[in-house]
Amino acid sequence: MNALAAILTGGFSESRWTDQEIGVALGRRISVILIKREIEPYGFISKYQAIDANGKKVKEVAQEIFLVLSRSEKTKYKFCDCLTNLLLTSLECIPVMQVGPHPPAPSPKMGEGGPDSKSLSRSGRGI
Repeated sequence: MNALAAILTGGFSESRWTDQEIGVALGRRISVILIKREIEPYGFISKYQAIDANGKKVKEVAQEIFLVLSRSEKTKYKFCDCLTNLLLTSLECIPVMQVGPHPPAPSPKMGEGGPDSKSLSRSGRGI
């Protein structure tokens, strides 16, 4: 587990397990994201800032969670890897659409701008 999101609703504090789950995550140094829906953070979690979900659409709360995960030192690298893998996997599922006719063979000019190009080496800038 890389992160735990806890939605603080009315029944949250009534459960015998929710505080335990958050405590275990914190003890393992896992990022905990509190999402305030109906109640304020209480007890040992009251020192952590919660995302206020009241009056917000799911999309807005999801964007805030995205920002927390992408900025946290604990999760940003793993999060970036996951997003990259999702993107690459999704590209495999997208049907390839032909935009227009393709030339039968590469243009002879395409070879002029490669890594051995004199213009690139003279400019002093690499690719």
